[in-house]
Amino acid sequence: MQPIRAHGYAVGTGVYVGEIFIYIKEENEDFEFISIPKNINRIVPKEKFILGLQHKIIEDIGPIDTEVFNLLDKQFEFNKFNAK
Repeated sequence: MQPIRAHGYAVGTGVYVGEIFIYIKEENEDFEFISIPKNINRIVPKEKFILGLQHKIIEDIGPIDTEVFNLLDKQFEFNKFNAK
């Protein structure tokens, strides 16, 4: 169960309830997302993400608009660069 680039994943319970994770990329043993509406980068271990999908803690809500994704992708890189 690999997340799909530019898809949104709604978080229905837990610490991040109410956030939508937009999938950006895979890095080692993690999946990397930008969370909306907070515009915060979120790093999720692959196993935890798959478990969340299987138990319906997170739900794929489909692709987002290409232009919106491009802006969020740039925001993700900006956040990553400025976190150092």
